[in-house]
Amino acid sequence: MQLDDLNAETRGPTTSMLHVLWHGKWIILVCAVCAVLMGAYYAFRVAVPKYAAVTEMVFESSAPPIPNIEAVVTGQAPEDAVINTQLQIIRSGGLVDKLVEDMSLIDDPEFNHLLRPKPLFSRENLRNLVARGLGADVAEAAEQDLEKVKISVGAAVRAAISVTAVRNTYIFHVRVRTTDPEKSARLANRLAELYIEDQVTKKFEATEYAVNWLSERVSALEVELLQKEDEIKALRSETDLVSAEALDGLRLRAKELRERVSTADEAISRLRASLDSQKEALASGDEQAIVAAFSDRSLRQLISSENTALFTKRAELLLTNQQNALKREISQKDALSASLEQMLADIDAQNSDLLGLNQLVREAEATRVLYETFLSRLKQTTVQIGLQQADSHVLTNAVPGSLVEPRKSRILILSCLLGGIVGGAIVLLQNMMNAGFRSKEMLEAYTKIPVLGEVPVMPIRQRSGLLAFLRDNPTSAVAESMRNMRTSLVMAQQEAPKVIMYTSSEPGEGKTTLAVSHAQNLAAIGKKVLLIECDIRRRTISKYFDVNGDLGIVSVLTGQSSLEDAVMLDEQTGIFILFGEKAEGSAADLLTGGNMQDLLDTARDHFDAIIIDTPPVLVVPDARLVGHCVDALAYVVKWDSTAQTAVREGLAQLRAVKIPVTGLVLSQINMRRARRYGSRYGSYSSYGYSGYYDN
Repeated sequence: MQLDDLNAETRGPTTSMLHVLWHGKWIILVCAVCAVLMGAYYAFRVAVPKYAAVTEMVFESSAPPIPNIEAVVTGQAPEDAVINTQLQIIRSGGLVDKLVEDMSLIDDPEFNHLLRPKPLFSRENLRNLVARGLGADVAEAAEQDLEKVKISVGAAVRAAISVTAVRNTYIFHVRVRTTDPEKSARLANRLAELYIEDQVTKKFEATEYAVNWLSERVSALEVELLQKEDEIKALRSETDLVSAEALDGLRLRAKELRERVSTADEAISRLRASLDSQKEALASGDEQAIVAAFSDRSLRQLISSENTALFTKRAELLLTNQQNALKREISQKDALSASLEQMLADIDAQNSDLLGLNQLVREAEATRVLYETFLSRLKQTTVQIGLQQADSHVLTNAVPGSLVEPRKSRILILSCLLGGIVGGAIVLLQNMMNAGFRSKEMLEAYTKIPVLGEVPVMPIRQRSGLLAFLRDNPTSAVAESMRNMRTSLVMAQQEAPKVIMYTSSEPGEGKTTLAVSHAQNLAAIGKKVLLIECDIRRRTISKYFDVNGDLGIVSVLTGQSSLEDAVMLDEQTGIFILFGEKAEGSAADLLTGGNMQDLLDTARDHFDAIIIDTPPVLVVPDARLVGHCVDALAYVVKWDSTAQTAVREGLAQLRAVKIPVTGLVLSQINMRRARRYGSRYGSYSSYGYSGYYDN
């Protein structure tokens, strides 16, 4: 569990944090004052004043204000993109470079850092010194870096320029910020003029380019049109094609010839069939069949006259006539076919020529249309060369700029806030970094063990002054806290403990001082008290008393002396003391076995209370050896000092050997610091409790 969590359990996180901040108010106040002083020094002595001048311009869009679907869906009109583009153009490198050259800003120290007074110690001075040492020409190096200087000056000028658009209008503001109000106005106005001039120049260049391109295109189209017309004339002169109508007449004539050829084919077929039947009839010799085959009246008459020779001659004559007729028909059909083929060839040739002619005519017509269109556009564009105007113009020229930097009041306010935040962070960080315990509630919540007492810092400079202070100030806050701890220790168990052991996690937590104070407190009420020093390695109890002895606990444990002979009496306090001795062997070995138990059993018979001071738990195992022999164990924790991990580990070691801890004692509480942390320990000297104590 963290300390913040313990605070949350007792007060709540917000209240605890506010309490910590309140008691660290002087740190916060000092930080805030220091920050305000630093901010004031910067605002009034270090910061360079900057003045801003604004030129107001308007952009006249020629596009019709017709919204499209994209504008409706996105909520951004197309003109917004146009305005934003113009804003970027004004701050573009091209215009800024023109402004730098036009206003000679490369010679202005505000923008050219090379012209500013150089500090005694700078990287450039060091670089020049090295260059001179190497024999290099510094001036030549500067000349070589001229392009870099121009880039640097352009960047500085661009940083001083800002352009913003007025919402839902075509108006925008050109703002320039420099160290001189007059210079800010001049730069803003000149930048606006250069922007307008640039618009006109770009339009003129675009129009001139269009004129040149259109002129070249018109010339090319003119040459192409003449070539097409020459090709049409040549084609018409080289072919026999009269017209499309004549070609259609040829097609009709070809159709008629086809029909005549077809009719001739049919006649030839009939003649051949008739001729074949006639030959068959003549071959058979049957006169009736011959008459039927030829269908001739003369043959019928010759049959009846029975003139066979004449009949035969007549039949042969008719056959010859039929053959001649077939030959004539075939000759006529061949002539018609030849004429048809020639006519079809003529039609194909003229049709091909007609298609080529039509293609040339269409191409020529298309070229003529393009030529006339481009020629018309060329005339219009040529007229527009001298009529170009800028899309923007100045509404209001800039006046000498107003002070915009430094904003002194804002700097002071922010400095105060920042200082307060830093101070608060320091206070909270100190509180978070503290690994100790600042209240009884924290300690009890962390260890789940009750706190028997809370003892302030002893107001003494040396250990030898402790007993005199307690004797001379019986109603002091320290004395009262010891009485409270004694009462809590007695009431912590059903039977009042007789043997009480003090230990801690680490050295320096005040366990020996508490053990001596507890013994003095019991002796003051008439108890016969034995104070045993089991911390025989350090042996610091003798520093609290004016008495000393040659014998001690080592002599008793080793059997070299009896308890009665080794115990010394302090006449001033009435405390019996068994001092520690330097052991030749291991101190832990002396405490093992039954020697310590025998010593305590003997002491129980002669004393009303026995107070034992043992070494820290995390240093040596002595406390774990003695802890099994005592009635109560008081575990001392130094206020706002002992780490949580140390307390946890020390209690865990005692728990591991099954030694119960009766209670904890929060020692060496600093009242003044406790009040600063918002602890209730301030009650020892405030909140109405001070009347109960002498100091």
